[in-house]
Amino acid sequence: VENRYCNFITTSEKFLIQISLNKLLPYLEGHDFVKTHRNFVANFHRIQEITLSENSIKMQGDYYITLSDKYKVFLENYHIF
Repeated sequence: VENRYCNFITTSEKFLIQISLNKLLPYLEGHDFVKTHRNFVANFHRIQEITLSENSIKMQGDYYITLSDKYKVFLENYHIF
């Protein structure tokens, strides 16, 4: 998220779209996307590594996103830990 814009990063392209994350989230529910931070949403199937000590998630394509304490509950929901 950058102000009122969302960055979409795919395996082949990057898009910048003018929509707030809160307006976007209802469209992603039920499609294996998890909120990891107030500014980040990740496709669960594209996560490569989670480093709890650094609160970071490595995604496919060597992108790193933040994992905040508030959203670590998804780890339990997906039975990762």
